Amino acid sequence: IICSVDPSGRSLAGYFIKDGAMTGFIRTRGLWTEYRDEDGPKGEGSVNKLLGVNDNLIAVGFFKDTNGINHAFELANRRFVNIKPPNGVSVEASAVSLAGNVAGNETLRSGQVVGWLERSGDYKTFAHPGASKTTIYGMSDGIADNLFVGSYINGKGTHGFVLRNGGAAPLWQTIDEPKAHGVTVVTGMNNHHEIVGWYIDIYGHNHA
Repeated sequence: IICSVDPSGRSLAGYFIKDGAMTGFIRTRGLWTEYRDEDGPKGEGSVNKLLGVNDNLIAVGFFKDTNGINHAFELANRRFVNIKPPNGVSVEASAVSLAGNVAGNETLRSGQVVGWLERSGDYKTFAHPGASKTTIYGMSDGIADNLFVGSYINGKGTHGFVLRNGGAAPLWQTIDEPKAHGVTVVTGMNNHHEIVGWYIDIYGHNHA
């Protein structure tokens, strides 16, 4: 499964399943390299996912421990570094910018899922007002953009969003595909602010 393409289009990141084990990979210039955080379980049932990659071949993702808890990491020069946002019980890293900023999602002790951003060691969390779950899937690489995309869940269903992290308060733009029946998800944004994603129609069919 391909989860991310760097802005230059040279490298892909994702994961594959073989013999019951889920392993991350990066494909760059035709070369495939497998990655697994050695801090996590090995063999059948193990989970290692790479969800984001930038032009410097820095990737982010997570592994799942034997208790089913997710642990976020950054991968650079074949070295894994754990990412631990404050108050996160289970954490995923899903996007990394060219500047090295990392975004992802964490489950709090309350059970609420919120998005987070790590910039130069400082963390900030994001939760759409009234949402039980806010998930960040990607962000623009523009230096001054501070734009994120993902989805949030409230009493009316699952909605896509574009989030601008700037000024006095975050600005949320809800994205609902007109043909969607309760589910719209935005999974990525490029430097031209074009977005991609998927939705479910009234018959339960998925559409990109």
